[in-house]
Parts: sequence; C-alpha cells; structure tokens
Amino acid sequence: MNREIKQLTALFLGFGLLMMASGLINSLLALRMGIEGFPLSSAGLVMSAHAFGFLFGPLVVPRLIHRVGHIRLFAMMAALAATATLAHPLLIHPVSWLLLRMLTGFALSGCAMILESWLNHRTASDMRGRVLGAYMTVNYLGFGAGQFLLLAGKPSGYELFSFAAMLFALALLPVAATRIGEPERPEPHLPSVRRLWRLSPLGTVGCFAAGFIGTSFVSAGPLFARARGLETSDIAVFMGLAVIAGLALQMPMGRLSDRLDRRRLIAGVGFAIIGAALVMIFVSRLGDLGAIGAAILYGGVAYVLYPLAVAHANDVVSKNDSVAVSGGLIFASGTGATLGPIVSTTAMGLMGPDGLFVTIAVMAAALGGFAVWRAVEAPPVPDSEKSGFMPMAPATPAVVELDPRAVSRPEVTIYPPEGGGEGRP
Repeated sequence: MNREIKQLTALFLGFGLLMMASGLINSLLALRMGIEGFPLSSAGLVMSAHAFGFLFGPLVVPRLIHRVGHIRLFAMMAALAATATLAHPLLIHPVSWLLLRMLTGFALSGCAMILESWLNHRTASDMRGRVLGAYMTVNYLGFGAGQFLLLAGKPSGYELFSFAAMLFALALLPVAATRIGEPERPEPHLPSVRRLWRLSPLGTVGCFAAGFIGTSFVSAGPLFARARGLETSDIAVFMGLAVIAGLALQMPMGRLSDRLDRRRLIAGVGFAIIGAALVMIFVSRLGDLGAIGAAILYGGVAYVLYPLAVAHANDVVSKNDSVAVSGGLIFASGTGATLGPIVSTTAMGLMGPDGLFVTIAVMAAALGGFAVWRAVEAPPVPDSEKSGFMPMAPATPAVVELDPRAVSRPEVTIYPPEGGGEGRP
C-alpha cells in the first residue's frame, strides 16, 4: 500500500509541476501583452486560444495514445508545452502567441488525460473519492502557486518564460520514473451536449457560465490589477490568493449543497458573484490591500460554481450516462472558457478595467435568473437520490472514471425530456 501511495505521489508531483507552469505562463502572458502594447481584443483572442486547444485535446489524444503509448506521449506533450513556452519571447506577435497558446492548451490536455488514466488504473473503488479530491487540490494549489512565481523575474524579460519551460520539462521526471504499468488505452469520449441539455439544462448552462467566469478572471485579472496600479509582486498575490480561496470554500459549500436544493444554491452563488464583482470594482480602488481582499472574496465565491453545476448534473443522470454526459459538461465549460477572455477584454476596451467584472456580473446574473426559473419549473431531486458533492475543477473526460459518483451510485430513473430534466417524478 505504501508503495502504491508513493507511486501516486509521483503522478501528483508531475501534475502539480504542470499546473505551476500553467499558472505562471498564464499571468505572465497577460502582463507581457500589456507591456508589448497588444490591443485588448488581440489579448483576449490569445488567452482564449489555450481553452480552445484544451477543448480539442480529448478528441485527438486517445487516438495518439493508441499509437505511441502513455509515457512516450506524455514526454511528447510536455516537450511541446516547453517548446511553445520558450518560443513566446522569440516570436512576439499576437498571431504567433495565439498559435503557441493553442498548442500549449492541447499539450496540457494530453498530459492531463494521461495522468487521469493512470490514476483510474491504480485507484481502488473505495479510494476514488479521496484520490479525486487530492487531484483537484493539486490542481488548485499548483495553479495558485504558479502565480507567486511571477516574483522570480520581470515580465519584460525572458527569464520567466524559461522558468515556466523548465517546470514543464521537470514534470517529466516523476512520470518517467514511475513503475506503474501503463493502463488500458482509452477510447475517445465524444461530447454529448444535446443529451446533456435534455437531461440537465441547468448543468449545461452552469458549466458554461463557470468556464466563462473562471477563465475571464484568470486571463484578464492581471490586466485589471495592473490598471488599478498594482505592482508585479502584488499581482502575484492578487491572483494566487484568489485561486487558492476557491479551493477553501468548496467542501463547506459541498456539504451545504448535499442538504439543499442545488438549483437554488447555484442561483445564490450566481447572485453572490454579482456582489463580489461589485466589491471588486469599488474596493480595488482603495489600494493594494483592498484589491487583494476583494480578490479573496471573489475567488472564494466564483470557483465553487463549477463543482456545483457538475454535482447537479450528476443528480439527474444514471451512472451509465455519466461518461457521455461528462464530455458534454467539459465541452460546455470549455466553450465558455474560450469565449470568456474574448468578451471580457472587449468590454475592458470599451469600458475600461471595470469592464471585466461588469461582464462577469452580467453572466452571473443570467445564470442566477436561469437557475431560479429551473427551480420553479420542476421539483427538486430528493436528498436520498443526490449524487454527492466532490471538489472539482475543469478537467478532461477521463477524470469521470475516477469520480465515485460514476461507478458506485445506484441506477436511477431520469426525468423524460418533457419533464424538464431537473428533477425526479
């Protein structure tokens, strides 16, 4: 057992290094584009390209795994991410950076799918919940820690790009050294958005909104902070604490959601995001400490939206549908993540830095209103048939096989299409 835990630790370490590199390059690019004078519209397209590449990965990576195997493909993808990162300071142009970000997103999607397949292969059924929780914790902590690496250099130089590329390369070491046998090679998970919408309209809209809101902040947050006068060191704290705060509230919110109607809770979170966005707009004007405090509040509220939407969708599907539906959830989230930076940076160009949080507030208001309508339109899921809450962050469809809700929940009868999809008979 101890040896198996150590082997899983190696996979977590590799994933953590990947997320640290991703967190660093994400904020670094946002700041560097401001230094280079990229138009906000171009910056939005560049930042959205990562989500598009990540979204494209699950459609292609399983076929590549069948050809070359897990370890070799992981090495290829990590090398691709490192190479694309190093190319940024050499090819300073919006089109070049858009293509490089797309390649990086695709490479990280492949690395994530490979690691998730390994975890699925080595985790016993009674440990899946704990391993998934640990995986998502590494996701948040790694990405949040990556923000603080901005303190290691100046955004105007090349050193931070090199540092991020080193982290991508170092992620190879624990994965290449593991003695865990390669799992079965996965089949492609095609997204089933139409079926997901028929079963859970709110789950679909909730994941879309979570992707839109989350990526808008991650992509344009450093630009907002810079416009408020924060220095690079303060921006690192601003972004890092916001991401980590999102992890801190997931389990308390999860316990609450297991007792309440999740549709009403999703509506409440949507309206709370509006409040947090308004606090950010006004309190961030008071100086560094005000902006950082507002970021903690905002992150704590905003990042619980995705796991709530996933939990609600799991409430209304049978375990036989979980894999296909998970592809739809991730596709909905990825679509929102692709559009979010484009819309938010366009709003910032028209309205100034406040446009970021005005955009987020509008999306949150739309979600909150839709959730209220769904709560009125159909009866709630009985507590005895709820799937249970798990801390989640947007991942690849492979992670659903690690989710205990997909393997241990008894069969349930789903609402027919004309019933609205949000409750039980």
